[in-house]
Amino acid sequence: LVGRQLLGVGKGWPQGAVAVSSVVEALAQGSAATATVLFIGFWAHGGPFEMVSPVLAVVGGIAALSAPSLIVRVTPLLPIARRAQFLQDAAGLGRGTAIARALIIYLAFFMAASGLLWMIVLGAAPNVPVTHFPTIAAAFVSAWLIGNVTPSAPGGLGVREALMLAQIGPVIGESEAVVAVIMFRLVTILGDL
Repeated sequence: LVGRQLLGVGKGWPQGAVAVSSVVEALAQGSAATATVLFIGFWAHGGPFEMVSPVLAVVGGIAALSAPSLIVRVTPLLPIARRAQFLQDAAGLGRGTAIARALIIYLAFFMAASGLLWMIVLGAAPNVPVTHFPTIAAAFVSAWLIGNVTPSAPGGLGVREALMLAQIGPVIGESEAVVAVIMFRLVTILGDL
């Protein structure tokens, strides 16, 4: 985020607008992750996902997907925000399609990354039935979300792996889960490089 602000300074972009875009991006990522966990989680086997009712999952998922646009529309109406022109300019984001398009891209990312983890899981534990895909997907996305908001863990390092192990270990076996989680981290690091 700091790098984005510095890049904006170098290009002459308004700093307030760049900061707002960073906040809206974080909101959209978190909203898409939350919606994905809720929509997929109620099909998952075991763990915390079985506690979510289908009605709560659907209502919560829709609320999560609506939150970024709602926040961007409502924030400029607050008295303290009326003095900040960059927040007024951001209100247009809530009326356009930019946030909806970003949410679709994030949802696609979470499903693609879940599919990647699924392929790695099948390599480590080939007899896992396809009915466990929702568990694997919900475990990854929930671990990604919590790892992403953990301040002292860059890229969720350690946090994401521990949470995925706790969630998928009982489903596919502890040793298979360790292999799958380590391989997934290596693959994503190579992908980043």
